Amino acid sequence: MGMTILILIFILAAVVLTYILHTRRKERERREQEEARREKRNREALDKYCERWRNPYTEN
Repeated sequence: MGMTILILIFILAAVVLTYILHTRRKERERREQEEARREKRNREALDKYCERWRNPYTEN
């Protein structure tokens, strides 16, 4: 009986640990995607600004 409870506790711990690691990885991936989108948006804005600076009399 005691061994069964011990095995169940280990299984539960493994499930909880797997869930925690999975959610952390998903959160990190989400943050990396947000950062990549932000960098892309900033780069596009900078390119547009530089283009406007080089050609001030054209419509952009």
